[in-house]
Amino acid sequence: MPMGCVIKFLIVYNRPFWRHAGYSGELVSDIGPCAIAYDKCIMNRGLYALVALSAGYTTVLLIIVVNMFQCCGACVGRTVT
Repeated sequence: MPMGCVIKFLIVYNRPFWRHAGYSGELVSDIGPCAIAYDKCIMNRGLYALVALSAGYTTVLLIIVVNMFQCCGACVGRTVT
């Protein structure tokens, strides 16, 4: 796989919904843009996140969407605060 086709990103949530549902927060998938994700919560600081990796063609598409969002703002997608 050529360099630049794997990205790591952090998805931040208001609460660790996966823990409340009894899940570990670990994800391994061969479909969709996210291939692997892990729980990256820092509970004593109130930070609830999943760190994820995306690779291959879907990563290139994800990079394009992020770039379009940066250039065009909310017209491209919806932000979560």
